[in-house]
Amino acid sequence: MESQPAGRPLTDITAEASGSCAAPSDESKGLIVYVNTDDEARAALSTFDQLDNPPDCCRMRTRRLVAAQPGDHPDLIGKVEAHLGSWPLPLTVVDGHPVVAERLPTFAELQRFTNGKTYGPAPSLLPS
Repeated sequence: MESQPAGRPLTDITAEASGSCAAPSDESKGLIVYVNTDDEARAALSTFDQLDNPPDCCRMRTRRLVAAQPGDHPDLIGKVEAHLGSWPLPLTVVDGHPVVAERLPTFAELQRFTNGKTYGPAPSLLPS
């Protein structure tokens, strides 16, 4: 990842995982992990890269957010934070649905997210 000038948070979406096509620019599509640090982003991407055969054009993206700068956050972050009562990052989102909060996704979870359809948020992450 490129380094940012001091005092400026990294909020760019990255697409460093293996794949032959571009990740969607719409954050409500595909698989994205919102992270606190570059180390979390690297760890999530490393786990994703261990998948044997992700579906065509299934690429995981990461985006680093800073809790103190809510103007840079997608609305979904605020909704999950309000429901949980705490900062939800790392937060994994699939097709606009929050599915894992406060930790990075596991290898098994990434397999499931890339091999099936996600129909809604994890029950504990948003109100019914």
